[in-house]
Parts: sequence; C-alpha cells; structure tokens
Amino acid sequence: MIFKKCIFLILILPFSGYSNLPTNTQKTTEVQNTSGLNNSIENQRIQKDFNKSNVIINSINIKTENKKLKSDITKILLKYNNKVFSKRLSDKIYNTILSVLLKKKILDPKLTEPFFYFTDNKIDISYEINNPYRYGFILKKNKAFQRYHLLSKKHYKKYFNNNQFIRKILLHIKRTYLKKAYTNVSLDYEIKTDKKNFIRTVLITVDEGKQTKIKRIQIVGKFSRKDKYYISLIKKHSSFLIQKKLFYNVDIQKGVKNLVNYLKNEGYLEATAYTRITDNPNNKVTIDVILDEGPLTQVKEITFQGNKSFSDQELMNFMKLKVNEGLNLDYLEHDIQELVSFYRKSGFIEMELNNKNEIVQYNKKDSSAALRFNVVENSKIKVFDILVKGNTRTKKEFILRNLSLKKGDVVTPEKIDFSIKRLRNLGIFSSINILTKKKDENESPGNKTLIVQVEERKHRSLRVALGVNTQRTLTARGFAEFSNRNITGVGRHFFSRVRLQSNIARYVKIDSFQPQYLEHQASVSYIEPFLMGLGFNGQVSLSNSSEIFSYERMQGHDVIDIVDSTKINFLLKRTINQFISLKWTLLSWEARKDFKKTQNCKTSNRRDDPNVTVCENRSLNIATTGIALNIDKRNNILSTTNGFLSQLSVEYSGPFYFIDSSDEIKFVKMEVKHFDFRPIFNDLIWVNSVQGGFIANMNNLETGGFPVSRAFILGGVNSLRGFDGLIHGERVPDKEDFPIDNANEIIHSRSSFYLLLKTEFRFPFSKNFKGSLFYDGGIVTISGKTFKKPYRQSVGLGLRYQTPLGPVSLYVAAKIAPKENESIIFPHLSFGSF
Repeated sequence: MIFKKCIFLILILPFSGYSNLPTNTQKTTEVQNTSGLNNSIENQRIQKDFNKSNVIINSINIKTENKKLKSDITKILLKYNNKVFSKRLSDKIYNTILSVLLKKKILDPKLTEPFFYFTDNKIDISYEINNPYRYGFILKKNKAFQRYHLLSKKHYKKYFNNNQFIRKILLHIKRTYLKKAYTNVSLDYEIKTDKKNFIRTVLITVDEGKQTKIKRIQIVGKFSRKDKYYISLIKKHSSFLIQKKLFYNVDIQKGVKNLVNYLKNEGYLEATAYTRITDNPNNKVTIDVILDEGPLTQVKEITFQGNKSFSDQELMNFMKLKVNEGLNLDYLEHDIQELVSFYRKSGFIEMELNNKNEIVQYNKKDSSAALRFNVVENSKIKVFDILVKGNTRTKKEFILRNLSLKKGDVVTPEKIDFSIKRLRNLGIFSSINILTKKKDENESPGNKTLIVQVEERKHRSLRVALGVNTQRTLTARGFAEFSNRNITGVGRHFFSRVRLQSNIARYVKIDSFQPQYLEHQASVSYIEPFLMGLGFNGQVSLSNSSEIFSYERMQGHDVIDIVDSTKINFLLKRTINQFISLKWTLLSWEARKDFKKTQNCKTSNRRDDPNVTVCENRSLNIATTGIALNIDKRNNILSTTNGFLSQLSVEYSGPFYFIDSSDEIKFVKMEVKHFDFRPIFNDLIWVNSVQGGFIANMNNLETGGFPVSRAFILGGVNSLRGFDGLIHGERVPDKEDFPIDNANEIIHSRSSFYLLLKTEFRFPFSKNFKGSLFYDGGIVTISGKTFKKPYRQSVGLGLRYQTPLGPVSLYVAAKIAPKENESIIFPHLSFGSF
C-alpha cells in the first residue's frame, strides 16, 4: 500500500498546482479549448491509477478575486465532494463551472486547467478564474431592430469566451443590419468598468442610416435573350430582400453566381458574369451585370454501348436530351438516373455505367457534344435462396410469406421496398433490411441469395399518455394501451385500450344541480394474419364507449345527454402493393343508446308533474358493410414534405348477413379525400386537400333516413378550423339552421353532400418548432333544408412544438363573415398524442 502511494505521488506531483513549480507557470487556455484533464500520456497514466484506486474527491477549490462568484460556484460544486474521481466526472465539473459563468454573463473569463493534490486516496481539485467580470450591454438608437434580434441569450452563448468576443458581437450586429440593406450602418461603443462589483457595461450606439434600395438592375454584354429573362433569374436565385429591391451585396453576388450556374446547366458552358455597382443619390444603387453568355453547346449524337437486352430506341424513349438540341446538364443528370432506374426495374439491379464522369465528349471547334453511355448490364438477378437473420421469436416461414419475393423471382428495387413495407406493417420489427449476399460457389450467374435482416421489438408493451385540448372549452384526457404482438411467432396481435376524458371547464362551476360524468372508451382487438390462407389479414374488435353528447337545462336542472355505444367490427385488410392498401368491412354492428342524466333524474309517465325530471332514452342499431381504398405516396408518414395521400370509402347500411339495422335506417355513403404535399423552397411546404362526400337515403322518406352519427357535420382541428364540430356548438351546418335534439336522431332527408377545401403553408422555426398559415372552406347541404350561409370559411395561424411528453399544437382560426352570435376567433389547442 505504501509503495502504491509513493508511485501516485511521483506521477502526480509534477502536474499538481501544489508542486514545487512556480505558480506563474500555470497554463491558462481559452475556455472552449480547455478540458478537465490534459490528453497527455502522463495524465492518462494518472487517470488509470485513479480509477484503480477509487480516489475520492475531498474538495473543489475556486480561486478568483470575485468573492460572490467564488461562493456561488463553491456551493454548486459541493455535490461532487466524496464522489469517486474519474475523467468523466472531471469533465462534468469543468462544464458545470462553464455553465455557471455563462448563466451569470461572465462572458470573458480566463479559466485555468484543473490542478490536483493527492493524499491518502483523496484528491483536492483547484481552479482559477481570472477576469471574472459580469457583462451588460446597453443598445441606443436601434430603431429598425428590437434588442432580442441583436443581442439575446443565444448570442451570448455563441460568443462566450470567444477571442475578441466584443468585436465579434459588434460584427454580428453590423451584419444583421447589412442583411436588411442598412449598408451605411456604423457602431460606436465604450466600456465602463465597476471593479468593486466586477461589472463591465458595454454601451453600443447605433447609427442606422437609411436602407439602400436598388434603382435598377441592368444586363450588359453578350447574351441571346431579353434582359428581363436574366434579371428574373437573378432575383429568383438570390433572396427575398433583392426581390423587394433592397440592396445587400452578398445576396446580389449569390444571384449572379446562380445565374451563371443556371446558364451552364442550360448548355452555355462558357458563360461568365460579374457585377459593377454604382452609387446614386438618396441611398440608391445601380447594378450592372456584365454577362458573356457564350455559345450554346448542342447535342450532335447520343450512342449506347453494351446494351444487349434493350435497343437504343427503347433507351432513348424516356430521355429528355435530344439530338440537335441544347445540352442541359440537369436533363443529363435526369437521364442518367432514369437509365439506371429502367434497368433495375427490369431486374438488372447490378447494372452500372462505366463512364459516368465521361459521358459528355465536347467538340470545342463547333461548340457541340456527343453523349456516349457505356452500359454494363451484368446479369438479370433472380432469387437463388432467402436467408432470414435476427428472428428469435418470429418463425422464418411467416417472414417468408410476407415477402413479395420468392425463389426464382426477378429481383427489383420495387419488390424489395414492398417486402420491407409489408414486414414493417406487421408492427413486430424495429428495423428491417434486405440485401444480397456475396456470390456463392453453388450459385449460377444471375442468381443471388437474399438476406432478410430483422430486429424484433418487445412483444409485450404498455403505453400510457395524458393530454388536454380545447374541446368544450377545456378537456383533459388520458389513455392506457396494452398490446401483445407476434403471438406464437406468426404475427398474431392482441391489444386493448382504455381512454378516459373529463371536461375540466365544466367542473369549475359545478354545483348541486350539475351532474358530474367521466367519459370513457374501452376496446379490445385481435388480428389474424393470412386469414384462411388468403392474402388478407383478419381483424375483430369489440368496443364500448360512453360520451357526453350535449348539455341542456330541464325544469331548473342542468342535464347532460349521454350516448352509450357498443360496437363490434369484422375487417379484412390487404396491402396490394407498395402504395395501395385495401380494407373491407365485412360487418360493423353498433348498438347506441342515449339517455339524460341529472342529480335527481327519475323516470315518470306523468309529464305534467313539475317536481319530476323526465329522463327519456332512445335505442338505435346500425349495421354497415363497406370497402375503403388507400393510395399513399407520401415520402414520410409522420413528417411529410412531398407526395400525396388519396382515400376512397363506400359504406352501406341496411339488412344483410341476416342482421338488420333499425327499421328506419337504410343508406349508402361515399367519401373521397385527397391530400397533396409540395415542397416550395427553404423547407416551405404547401399542403392542399380536397374532401367530399355523398349520402343517399334508400328508405321511405317519411319514416326512414340516416342517423346523426353518420351525417356530414364540419368543424374541428382535422376538419373545418374556426368551428368546434360539436353537435350543439359552432358547427356547419350550425344549430340555428339545423337543430339536433338527441344523439340518435334520424335525419329524414333524401340526400346530403359536403365539400371541404383546405390549403396550408407549413414552415419550420427549428427542428421541433413549426408554424403554418392556412385557409379552410366547407359546405354541407341536406336536401329539403335551406341554410342562410351554406359555405363557411376561416383563415388562421398554426403552431406546433414537439416535446418529450408529446406534441403541443395550437391553431388560431378567424371566421370569414361570421354570424351575429358566433365568436370571430376560435382556438384549437391540444397537448399530447392520441
């Protein structure tokens, strides 16, 4: 033990702050480049010995002239005393000191490396902080920008202990002004130091000047088209500032550079351009773009070599580049991708171009080019065998049945993608990959062994979540879901779910006359894959729910109208290909019962008795069958930026399978929905949707109709924003034009139709924070009914922030031309994902 201690002392004393070295040899480095221990060989050796010996931290000492700072940091570091010393803990202590300095706005500290003193298996650590001044910034005469644009917490953090950090903050402020066309901005500053309280105040005076405007942009030189064409390209490929005719030189140069690149891509390979900027009175500039477009390079010849399976004409059919037309480099990139894709879709997945970087052969004499594609087809790949790896619970045969590839099939990227999608839809794998194995001796040319690599999820899981939304002013909700996936290793799935919901706003004003009620929904489901040997997955589900339909006043008592529903579904589902899926509802049978509840609800046949609150109920049975088709070409289901989603559903209700609905119910209902996602620029996404539906009563008009629960009623965050969608709330059609007395009411009408149009621009503020601007418009018609304002509209703003506990979303919609008794602004707030 004594020998080991001696070794420690020999190793550590040369690097200790308490060694015989003079104190002025302590090396001070910049904060950003400092770590808790040096990465030297000696310190690594010390570190190993510390780890072996379980050295305990005895104390952490802070040396600084700022006594208040010393006290504050020392208190925070007390939690590290008596802990086992390690490199990781040393770094953590160091970062803790840095975070305290930044929080206290001590922006230019000089923090030494730690010094160590070791004795009796304990270690004392010492840090020295020089220049411990708290910085404050005062901005004067900044009219164009608020303080948080020029100086905020993120700016302090960015320039914290940065070399010449004040100068860099001033450069940031100046650059901010320049980006908004304040080209004549100037800054003056002075620093006042309070040595007693360790405070330095930086007073920054801004002379903004006026914004510099662009008087005109002129194109001069040699070019083939009207100057407006080139000016529009410069504006389009520069910035919004230039489009508003405000001058920022960096953006102008960016636009001119992009103009040259654009012309080269068009085939003007020798295009050059530079700018000449002339100042004019009244803060205006004239920009001359000296352009030499050069000759247009034309395609004189397109040839293919090595194409044995397809003729030259077959390969030319999908190409954008044509002989005797300009050489467009964007078209060339497109044609290369299409050529490779064409071969791989045909089963030549190992096809490649030998001369991808030498396809274009220029002839400078006549400014022409020949395109020569050297194709190496290789063999058409077929499946020799399929290996499955990573499956511990799932049976291999079940995985093979879900693949769209079998032995002997031609391998294409589409079949591989479709196989991955089918496996992913099972919900039992966390990762899936399909690749080809290196050639085996037993494989003939053109045959490959596929490897299906999977990683299984836990087959049992319990998920719980809480949230709130603005339904009925404010409603709290929560759910718990238990699932057992992959039963017996063949994808069978059982899951159960319970959801509870309570109206918080209602409870605030509860009195003895107002009933309390906890809404709930419970369901159990079972999925059987490959039902009866077919390609369909079968699902049966049973659910029961009890929800509040409306509030009303009866005989001096507050009454709530409650709907109880018991429902059973028998479904068949099938994924037809990579994009198309089908759902067939064999039978959906629902038993609905609505009743009223109050604090002293009684049933009585004496309606003339004023002391008795009559609570009636009505029962309704609805049996339906139907089919739904889904076409999904979105690039990402959770965060879509491109593609579309189309849905078509048809539903019939009436007597079938020897099961009848209530006598008055017999209808056909059809709905079509289309959602389109298009990227515009700079992560701006334009989302459009068109939704419509038609329902026809197939029963006697006097006695038959369709139930309210199946009717078209618009309103809500996923429907027509600006309206809440509740039966007795602000909805379309509204309660004045179309009153509804109870949840099981039958609408005696020949038909009903609805149309919903939505357009929205989505833009990100950050990775987790996104915003949107939207317009919604919708109409509902019911034959035999006349509505004052059938088409209703709204516009608004949406915000969505992703938190670890779930998304927080807020949509604020303003009705266009609201009615007298309606609110103009309507918020849709929700927290939590359900």
